[in-house]
Amino acid sequence: VQLPGLRTGITLEGRHDHVEKLVLFGEDRTPREKPLPKPPTLGEVFKLARKRDPQLEALALDFITRQVPAEKGFSLESQIARRISGRMSGYSHPVMTITGSGNQGIFIGLPYRHLYAEQGNAILPAVVFSLLAQVYLSARKNRLSADCGLATKAAPALAAGLAFARGAEPAEIRRLFRDIPARLAGMTCEGAEPACGRKARRAFQAVRFSPRGA
Repeated sequence: VQLPGLRTGITLEGRHDHVEKLVLFGEDRTPREKPLPKPPTLGEVFKLARKRDPQLEALALDFITRQVPAEKGFSLESQIARRISGRMSGYSHPVMTITGSGNQGIFIGLPYRHLYAEQGNAILPAVVFSLLAQVYLSARKNRLSADCGLATKAAPALAAGLAFARGAEPAEIRRLFRDIPARLAGMTCEGAEPACGRKARRAFQAVRFSPRGA
């Protein structure tokens, strides 16, 4: 993006939040990023979730309990859709994000908070698995993409965590990572808009009707 006549511009590359070059009134103000930690492999995701690490599970618990509040009188699917649609319409409820996305945080967080109310700490390894799976999938995707992140990351990450809780092994998780996005093919990102709620509903249905869905 260039501002004519002001010698000012910004260049993004690779993902929407990576500033490759920033020039303000002719002066280079490009931020110098610190290298990010290496994302986990799928094997490491399994190992960390099975380890029952207190710090990771405390983070997982914080993620689900501080997520947007539930709405009584609505199904879980409708709650997710309504919360995301409302957020895109400007409602000011705070959310817990995951890999930079509030909508994806809502999508993963609300189902697990519902399960936590039923199962308590027993569900936390699955939450850890989904959060790490989200990081794993995000690292393998180009963040500058026309694809909706609910389809390519949050839905398969949620499905994978739920499958992990039921004893799924890596081969099945990899299959979910392929099948869920394929089922949601064509679900593109049109920017922040209330229609994101409809996309969330469709993505949640894909998780529900996966072999080990919600």
